[in-house]
Amino acid sequence: MAEADRVRWDARYLTLAEQTNSLDATGPEEWLTRQAIKLPPGRAVDLACGLGGNARWLAEQGWDALGIDVSPVALSVAQRWCAPENRPVTWQVADLETCELPEESFDLVCVSRYLDRKRFPNWLPRLLRPGGWLIYHTFVSPPPSAAPGTKSPKNPAHVLAPGELKQLFALTIIDYQETQQLEGWMASLAAQRT
Repeated sequence: MAEADRVRWDARYLTLAEQTNSLDATGPEEWLTRQAIKLPPGRAVDLACGLGGNARWLAEQGWDALGIDVSPVALSVAQRWCAPENRPVTWQVADLETCELPEESFDLVCVSRYLDRKRFPNWLPRLLRPGGWLIYHTFVSPPPSAAPGTKSPKNPAHVLAPGELKQLFALTIIDYQETQQLEGWMASLAAQRT
């Protein structure tokens, strides 16, 4: 990721933290909570974790959680917002385009609102231990039947085609949906390495 992108994300997270100043505004993704609540806690990584809502929730559920983001500002805020009585989250500043993590070291990999078509399809499954889960939630193009002007990111590199998320990973699909939400149309995947 270019330095200009990191600076832009730092500014965005600083503004967001000042506006919300609350854990409630950065709570966990509903898709993650619905899927992960069924799983026994293990080791989890939240990629592109932003202000850390998913990583904090996973730690509260007993997971050994690692949150990774390119923005040191986001992770500094996330760390401040972690209550001391909760299980700690390990925070790591890293560019996901070049970050290296040990293979077969996670029981759960979660990603929300981030897309890397080049690297993720091969890399994420290798991070999972046998039986591990990938829980993914990101933007998808609205279906043709959607109302004109439906909200969606403008950069096509950040938006999946309908049905694309199901085909990106060589994993067993457990649950999948494409739904309209406040921020636009979202594709949600829960898949397992067998």
